[in-house]
Amino acid sequence: MPVKRPPCLKPFVHKKNLILTVMHGYDYPFVEPFIKSLRSSGCAADLVIFISDKVSKTTKRMLKKKGAVLITYNSQYPFIESCKGDFENMVSTVTINNYRFIFYLRYLVENGKDYQNVMLTDIRDVIFQRNPFGEDLKDNICFFLEDPVQTFSYSELNYKWLTDATDACTASKYVNDTVSCAGVTIGSVNRVIDYLNYIKGKLDFRAELPWGLDQGIHNSYVYNIKPVGMVLYKNEQPFVYNMGAYQPYKLNSKNEVVNKEDQSYQIIHQYDRFGELLELMKSKYTGSRLVQKLKRAYFALMP
Repeated sequence: MPVKRPPCLKPFVHKKNLILTVMHGYDYPFVEPFIKSLRSSGCAADLVIFISDKVSKTTKRMLKKKGAVLITYNSQYPFIESCKGDFENMVSTVTINNYRFIFYLRYLVENGKDYQNVMLTDIRDVIFQRNPFGEDLKDNICFFLEDPVQTFSYSELNYKWLTDATDACTASKYVNDTVSCAGVTIGSVNRVIDYLNYIKGKLDFRAELPWGLDQGIHNSYVYNIKPVGMVLYKNEQPFVYNMGAYQPYKLNSKNEVVNKEDQSYQIIHQYDRFGELLELMKSKYTGSRLVQKLKRAYFALMP
């Protein structure tokens, strides 16, 4: 059964914005580019991180110092006691790429009335070049395509995940369409709750929940459901740049990643696939190579 939206959400009343993410197994230096670039972008959104009990206390203290709200979850099913009911129809082998969406849904149902828009995002491989909420999103939900070469016919994995989420007949309709990446989604609270309810419905009552199913469910929502308020951005539009399936990239004089028209992207996703770009961003947000090594050693040693 879908989880109900919070009552009295008014999409055009000015409220705060929210970023939701999940963090498991990383020390602070691995997410420092995310944290520092977010704040340097001028974004004042609340940042809520669902953080594993396996993450060190030292990393948690640093994240709190940087203004993040942390919600600790147990690495064992059902993860958070208050969410136990949300997982009752889900197999206990559900993995983080799938169960993160259940955390997000529960948080928005309980707190969504306080927010205008929400961003669901990966954390380790995302940086911000501009405020992700700098434009009027209206009452929409924004999804972001990968590079045009990444069609379902080209990517066997994405085709398999879409088939797992739907069926072979449905998946075959979209073989020539470009894959949308589930790593970053932005929209009004109402629209995102609808999206998360759809994901939950697809995760419930399955005998198994394989890795990557979230990506298939995400694309089935984009292409098969085509929800009201959906805005589908191409990878060349200067909003979110998904770099995983794309080799060349372009920098401007400020070392910002830009498109062919020299427009700076707001958000860069999967930048860590490129060694030189990864080092550039670590140097910018974490420090010199010596500083990087010292930080990694410190956070690895501290409890």
